[in-house]
Amino acid sequence: NYGGDGMGLGAAEGGTRGSYGGAFSVLVSASAVTWGRLLIGLIGGAALGIVLAVAVSWSKWLARFLELPSNLLRMLPALALIPLFQLWFGISFKGVVIFMVYTNGIVFFVGMLNAIRNVPPIYLHNAKALGASKLRTYGTVVLPAILPELRSTVFFSLGWSWSAVVGAEFLGVQSGLGYIESQANQFALLDRMFVVAVLFLILASVSFLVFNLICRPLLTWAPDGGRG
Repeated sequence: NYGGDGMGLGAAEGGTRGSYGGAFSVLVSASAVTWGRLLIGLIGGAALGIVLAVAVSWSKWLARFLELPSNLLRMLPALALIPLFQLWFGISFKGVVIFMVYTNGIVFFVGMLNAIRNVPPIYLHNAKALGASKLRTYGTVVLPAILPELRSTVFFSLGWSWSAVVGAEFLGVQSGLGYIESQANQFALLDRMFVVAVLFLILASVSFLVFNLICRPLLTWAPDGGRG
């Protein structure tokens, strides 16, 4: 009874009797909505954070201009900003996605910038001595060198994304697993809260497993890169 028709089954709130099939269809539909918000926010945040980190590491002028504000934003408690994002962008899909992009962007910016700065200077000096341009050095030396450390950033951001998306959905969005959790909490339906919590754990575990499988072939050259 948490939404419209799903998989040919009417919603209980529209007069249809509740059933296991209806409950399953609602959970599948809500999971798809939450997954969509998470993936869009994660990909958008990764793109934003990586571009800013590369720009800061590339130019000393941009570093002076962007590094301090970004570090100040990083100190803000992200979950406490959810009501502000809802006020600015509305209690909607757009508001949740913008919040996800913002929070993931901060994580990726810090992680990417730290990874670039941890590249051994001798790699950069050798590339320069061999005549590589700055752009080619970033593409053929810096990027491969930071992949192992960047994987840790993605893992952290992925875990944070699940907390952020359920938090954003919990505070007013009318769809998704967080919405079901919020309604169950409001009426003290502990069994439903438990089911949704377990489903979150399963989905988060699957996302970690899939990402780890994607990373393995990319990091076979690194020490212990294929493990995880």
